[in-house]
Amino acid sequence: MKYFLTIILFATTINLFSQYKYPYYFGDIKNKELTMTIYNKDTTANAVVLYEHGNTEVKKNSGIIFLKTTIYKKIKILKKEGEENATVKIYLYNKKNKSGEKVKNITAFTYNNGEAKMPLTKNNIFTTKLNDTYKEVTFTFPNVKVGSVLEYRYDLESEFFFNFEGWKFQSEIPKIYSEYHAIIPGYWQYNRTLKGSQKLLINEAKLKQRCFEISGSTASCEELTYAMQDIPALIEEEDFSTTKDNYISTIKFELSKISYPDGRIEEFTTTWKDTDRQFKIDESIGKQLNNKSFFTNNIPPEILNIEGSIPRAKAVYSFVQNHFSLNENKKYIYKDVNVKKAYKENIGSVSEINTALVNALKAAGIESNLMFISTRDNGFPTKLHPVMTDFNYVVAYAYINKLNYTLDASDKNLQFGMLPYKALNGYGRVLDFDNGSFWLDIVPKVKTYNRTVAKLKLTDENNLSGTLSETNNGYFAKYKRDRIKNNTEEDYLSYKEDKIENIEIDSYKNNNLENFEKPLLESSEVTVLSTEEVGNKLYINPFIDKYDKNPFNLNQRYYPVDFGFNFIETYIANIEIPNTYKIKSLPESISLKLPDKGGSFVAKCDEKDNKITLISKISIHKSVYSTEEYQYLKELFNQIIKNQKTLIVLEKTELK
Repeated sequence: MKYFLTIILFATTINLFSQYKYPYYFGDIKNKELTMTIYNKDTTANAVVLYEHGNTEVKKNSGIIFLKTTIYKKIKILKKEGEENATVKIYLYNKKNKSGEKVKNITAFTYNNGEAKMPLTKNNIFTTKLNDTYKEVTFTFPNVKVGSVLEYRYDLESEFFFNFEGWKFQSEIPKIYSEYHAIIPGYWQYNRTLKGSQKLLINEAKLKQRCFEISGSTASCEELTYAMQDIPALIEEEDFSTTKDNYISTIKFELSKISYPDGRIEEFTTTWKDTDRQFKIDESIGKQLNNKSFFTNNIPPEILNIEGSIPRAKAVYSFVQNHFSLNENKKYIYKDVNVKKAYKENIGSVSEINTALVNALKAAGIESNLMFISTRDNGFPTKLHPVMTDFNYVVAYAYINKLNYTLDASDKNLQFGMLPYKALNGYGRVLDFDNGSFWLDIVPKVKTYNRTVAKLKLTDENNLSGTLSETNNGYFAKYKRDRIKNNTEEDYLSYKEDKIENIEIDSYKNNNLENFEKPLLESSEVTVLSTEEVGNKLYINPFIDKYDKNPFNLNQRYYPVDFGFNFIETYIANIEIPNTYKIKSLPESISLKLPDKGGSFVAKCDEKDNKITLISKISIHKSVYSTEEYQYLKELFNQIIKNQKTLIVLEKTELK
């Protein structure tokens, strides 16, 4: 599915549905809105936006030119949980030596069926300074309850034309209708992007002649109208997702340039070529990459002289990874980076550690560059042009034997070729100052899998006793190494016993805890209390570690499932049954496949000579599943859970 659509400035009308425009009048509350008890298109909704409208124009007052945006919204509260929509927050941008953004003319009323409308009073409007850049204006509607209709309007004035963000059509509650209108004089030119999966009902652009004047010069304006109807809520109710800002339906505006009446042009959108030149001479970026000789003199010669590019690169990576401790308080990726100082003090930020890694790899004869990334909770960076605030993380990129490697030495439990899970966010920008920077897809090279083998015997006490062997690789191994190293063995085993129902761990050991090039191995002596005796029958669940619930339960999901990486989970159980029982039934074999080779689930159970062998394999072959694939994925996990609940049935034999 394509989530991004570029809209060209001064485009002609693509679709004109003017007949669908809804008129609105402040205070025009209809009886059907007051008596409404459910939103039929989403019966789970706790509130719904009945109508909203935004209008932005460029204004002049006493020689000051500013953007004025008028916001109007009408909301219906359907359930108790929906009352949280009674609080409205408005964020205002401020900058030194500027008057800052202002909110004016806040008007709000609560309407309840059969009651007089309740106005918002000025003493219930609060302003809070969040930091040096933003402050927050908050107000809460009075007398709100289930059934209330909330209506408000306010004006937002801003001199910051670069901060003109656009309009969010989608939110955490559904909307019946949302419309945005703007009139932009030709002096200001904006790149516009429609983001999200919802389609526009109205996409209209008109040219308005001689609409704005500055210093005796007159410009034409572009008059824009965008609207959506029946917009579903976008709620992050489930796991396996990047930030909802990646998918929420929005029209975004980014200032491209200003053409002044005197002929001057101020560019705001630069090219990557221009940005590369700036970065190359930047004190915290390009100049920090000129330390190859420093690392040649500080890395042990035996590492630099290792035969083979991959072994040498891995040794350099391990050296840097173990040399530094991470300074978690230093989070800026473009500011105050000093690689030599960090190296000498054995502590550095993510930027300093990975910039050191790039220098060290170059000292070892490995082609390497910095790579800027936006983390999963920060949203996708735009590809149209450089927006450096889109990036919040820095890693190293290496090109070895015609293969790409992404590396992060700031995490001591990461294997060579892996990035932290938070960095698995689609793509990043490799800064190649010699040949030009480029986009690179983030594709984990290390295979992630788990293989669990249980060898068990049914005891006289009707428990299962034996050994449990676990092999984890990739991100599964990373998670376990983090937990093992950050806890005592006693705490770790308590965690495992809490996670795996009805298990007692009698002894435990692990191998390859520090050898990231090999899978993490764990072995335990265990007692499993997962049998139930009813009459002369014994019921056994052969799955030790299983899915308790389906991670996917929505009727419809409006954003992709993003695991971050592919994975395989294999479970093998060998269960020896004493001859005092005979086997009456076993879990049925099953084989399911997702469309387009997206994954599979296979389970098979056999018995021979009172020995039961069960093999189960879950294969997730894609890191990202589209909204169209959601139902298939949901059903796959339904079948996995159903199969893992199926019991082995034994019956006591009569002793002769």
